[in-house]
Amino acid sequence: MTDVGEQVVRYCDEGQARFVVGDDKDTEVEGATCEDRGALFLAHFGTNYSDDAAAQGDYLGLALEEMPETDGQAPIYALELTLDGYRLPLTDAVVDVERDDHTLGLTLTGELSDGRPLRVEASCHVHHD
Repeated sequence: MTDVGEQVVRYCDEGQARFVVGDDKDTEVEGATCEDRGALFLAHFGTNYSDDAAAQGDYLGLALEEMPETDGQAPIYALELTLDGYRLPLTDAVVDVERDDHTLGLTLTGELSDGRPLRVEASCHVHHD
């Protein structure tokens, strides 16, 4: 039997995210990758903190379980959040999903350790080959 590997559906290399923290931060970032790996849905938005050239950026990395077929909430398997180049913990995090034929929208809400509310509105553009 030949191992054919894991099926991966890549959604995009195009997308954006808006990071809103309390009343003192509202930034938009370009760039995203989203891929459906079956058991997990992986999404990355913005600048990864480990990229030295852009270490002061905002980044959201999500691994989601049980993605809804249409709209709904997706359980969070793993989450990484970087604001202004600093990795920050997030509590009470929830991800709402909106899907259509061309766009996957994610809205993450939660609270930072200092009590400020966080909302990230992100989207990936779906390419049909």
